[in-house]
Amino acid sequence: MGYIETLNDPDVFYRPFAGAFLLSVCCFFLALPALAQRQMERLGRGVVVLHTSSTQAYIGWRLLATDPTDVGFNLYRSANGAPGGKN
Repeated sequence: MGYIETLNDPDVFYRPFAGAFLLSVCCFFLALPALAQRQMERLGRGVVVLHTSSTQAYIGWRLLATDPTDVGFNLYRSANGAPGGKN
């Protein structure tokens, strides 16, 4: 097989291009999970207080996506100007 015949043979001519194309397609699909990252807004705790009766209140707040699973909170209250106590 001569040089000119090799250039005219599509199997021999396109083989290097097929390898490069396959490599670029693989890299594209491996990079897709990095592009699909979760978008988050800048949110605060969003504390909410609901009066359930004249002497009781429900207090709730937003958990953030970056909080650890075993997160804990301390709740302090102050009544009639007295120093706050831990509940």
